[in-house]
Amino acid sequence: MEGGSSVNMKKSRVLILILAVILSVQFTFAITIYKDTENHWSNDYIRWATNEVKILSGFEDGTFRPNNVMTRIEYVTALNDLIDNQGLMNIFDLETDEATIAYKDISADDWQYDEIQQLESYILNNKNNSISIKDILGEEDFQPEKAINRYEALLLSTAISLPPVDEIVNTFTDLDMNTPNYTYILEGIGNGFLKGYSDNTIRLEKELTRAEAATLLMRVGKELEQVNISYLTYAKFEPQAFARNLPQFQKPSEEDSNQLELHDRFIKAIASLQYIEFVGHIPYSERHLYDEKPLVTLWQLKNESYLNLIGNNYYIIKHDKSLDNEEILGLVNEGITHLFQHTTVEIEGLNKFLSIAMEVLPLDEAINRIEGYFEKVGNDHMKLSTGILLIDYYHANEDHEKLINIYRAMVNNSEGLTEELQANIIQNYIYLIYEVVGKDEALKESQNIYDRLVNENASNKMHLDFVMKGLIKELMQL
Repeated sequence: MEGGSSVNMKKSRVLILILAVILSVQFTFAITIYKDTENHWSNDYIRWATNEVKILSGFEDGTFRPNNVMTRIEYVTALNDLIDNQGLMNIFDLETDEATIAYKDISADDWQYDEIQQLESYILNNKNNSISIKDILGEEDFQPEKAINRYEALLLSTAISLPPVDEIVNTFTDLDMNTPNYTYILEGIGNGFLKGYSDNTIRLEKELTRAEAATLLMRVGKELEQVNISYLTYAKFEPQAFARNLPQFQKPSEEDSNQLELHDRFIKAIASLQYIEFVGHIPYSERHLYDEKPLVTLWQLKNESYLNLIGNNYYIIKHDKSLDNEEILGLVNEGITHLFQHTTVEIEGLNKFLSIAMEVLPLDEAINRIEGYFEKVGNDHMKLSTGILLIDYYHANEDHEKLINIYRAMVNNSEGLTEELQANIIQNYIYLIYEVVGKDEALKESQNIYDRLVNENASNKMHLDFVMKGLIKELMQL
């Protein structure tokens, strides 16, 4: 009985532990839902501000009260929490003593004093502007419980941010150059912090509601994300990342039945070679699934006008151990000649063949021929693929001029690539210009690329747009 009791106790403990884990997970992922925001236009912004970053909170009765006004000190505190959540309080060597807060209605013993001083210290260290809290809220009294208006909230947000990348155009009928801090207002609008109304007004004197504050803070938060990311980095491309282990190289057209039949024989042959390489032989029971003489088939395909000459030659070189150096050289040269005759065709795994060419041919000759193909190729993926080989070679030889030139060519011929690859190529290109030529040229080239992308309506590519703006803003800070 005692043994059974012991087992039951152990089971109970396990169940309790499992239950505790489940409850803790549920608690961890619990979100606060307010009974007065579900159908409110700002619900998503409020959920972000109160649940995701926790810089705002609701009331004890389960409401958020989105239409209530936001006070000055509430907004200052929320900005501090937002900066802190982004890990930006330590990005500068903040000297809080430099931020002298001399408001008649705020003493050094008041908790509000620390909040104001912290924000002012961050603003003072933001070298992209020369505005202060007093420039925004006035010289004499801070009035912490006074409702903050759109003008004040916009300028405080702009003071902790970087200037926008896009050209700023004022289209609001109630905003003109005589408005105090006009330039900074335009910067905040340019960053998308405040939107106007349907009648083309901005209404900066209007008090900011809690719903509007959540919205503004979320926009500022997304902008601050760019401050904490370094875009001036170099990410090395790996050729194998762009090719399968068993590439098919040049695929035939679906309308060409003869080439499709030859291609099927090719696929069966290389699959058989792969099987034999790993297993050692083809079992008798599976012979009907494979090619018993795959190398013979590949050599036959060479005499049957099979269009996939590069792929066929690659697998012959790789698997026919009877080949001598002269025969391998002949197959490589034949493949390169074929390559120059098909500069618009996508050839999967081309780098595998070109890597063999770099081993067989004198290296200078191989590089010259790959460079020639790179200049002529009209397919973005093929330009990227061959460009990667050349990039690795130029890196190893510290040929920065050619490295920059090849990246420039890839940047200008990358429309067919994913926006992640496009962004990676652009980042590497700008990084090299920054390191080799300097900041001014890197900034100029970044702006040129960004302007071109805007003209090409590429701004709908969210990741690419984010990276480009981040690059430009980082360079502007240096």
